[in-house]
Amino acid sequence: MTHPNPTLEAVSTYDGTSQFLTSLRDQLRKYGRLSEKQVAAAEKFFAPKPPAPEVEDDLGPIVAFLKAAETNLKFPKLHFAVDGEELVLRLKGERSARAGSVDLVSREKVWNDRFQSYAPRWYGRIEPDGTSSLARNTTPGMVGALVAIARDPREASIAYARKTGACAFCGRFLETKESVSVGYGPVCAKTYGLPWGAVEEVAA
Repeated sequence: MTHPNPTLEAVSTYDGTSQFLTSLRDQLRKYGRLSEKQVAAAEKFFAPKPPAPEVEDDLGPIVAFLKAAETNLKFPKLHFAVDGEELVLRLKGERSARAGSVDLVSREKVWNDRFQSYAPRWYGRIEPDGTSSLARNTTPGMVGALVAIARDPREASIAYARKTGACAFCGRFLETKESVSVGYGPVCAKTYGLPWGAVEEVAA
């Protein structure tokens, strides 16, 4: 059946992985109609998506910083906060199909229809050569944060700790002024090969 409404026609012929659109398609085929709210949701789904942001800067220093801890830690990470969200840069392991690359994900886990499980939101990837491939949902603030972290990953860790009171690497609460001043505790300092023990100042 051909529908005069282009949105309904798109729903009726949908053959993708979205469970929501699949349910709308089945309902439309069975009853021949959708509610106004369902049509509006389908229109939003099929609307042209904005292009993914691009980063011209070399993000290689982030990859190198995390790889330096790979001998002491299986999956090195770096936490940061931007746009009201806790984010994580995590190095992919040797067994991964993209070994040596760094994923940018949310710390919070949300339901993922594709994998039928709870998983972090994925915002993009930094390749081993420092180039990046970002998702459409990556915000300008996240892009700016990546560029700033690449300029000085250690200074970024200090900024995160002073903002949140948590370690930029393991995410645990920091208990001493020495740890807060450098952005990590003594254990993570040893793991990442960084100095610890003195109260330091950092540029604003």
